[in-house]
Amino acid sequence: MRFVFALIAAVGFLAGLGGCDSKALGEDEPPSKLVGTWQRDFEFRGAKAHLVLSLGADRKFVERIDYVEPDGRTQQQEFAGEWSFDGVKFARRYLRENGRQYSGSVVRFATLDLTSVTSRQFTGKDNLRGEEFVFQRAP
Repeated sequence: MRFVFALIAAVGFLAGLGGCDSKALGEDEPPSKLVGTWQRDFEFRGAKAHLVLSLGADRKFVERIDYVEPDGRTQQQEFAGEWSFDGVKFARRYLRENGRQYSGSVVRFATLDLTSVTSRQFTGKDNLRGEEFVFQRAP
């Protein structure tokens, strides 16, 4: 079960599909553009994953990952927490996994630099891992 959290941490949201109607972000970019449900598919070490990220106007998020491991086993993980966006940095603070609140002093964060936000997708780069990513608006 810890595979998915390790997958997210290691992957840094691998590169996805490209887009064309993007707009460069500035500090005045309203975070409300990010509110809604987003998705992306990616592979990591042979596992195929479908990630759905729901960002609420209340700055809460739920992230669900359905994946198939290389041996064919399927699993689902769900994470929840708080999100923020300052015009460039998109950060998620993970507080729960599969409904259980994390304990201890370890803080689980994911921070990504966004380069574009449109009504249909948001793109950016995970500078820590040097990888680009694209999330598409979920139907």
